[in-house]
Amino acid sequence: MPSLENLLNFCEYFNITLGEFFDEDMTYPVEYKDIIKELNKLDKMECDLILKLLQTMNKNKR
Repeated sequence: MPSLENLLNFCEYFNITLGEFFDEDMTYPVEYKDIIKELNKLDKMECDLILKLLQTMNKNKR
């Protein structure tokens, strides 16, 4: 079993938190951070368009 220090180093290397590491719903934590970083550059209308696109893409999933 890895030590806590090794786990923290792993998270630091991938720039994720321990919470993100253990979040079972977060499939791609590194990619999510990159997506959020790009979303933060958009205005409200652009964010709304991205949200609609994602909702359309995911309509028949889960």
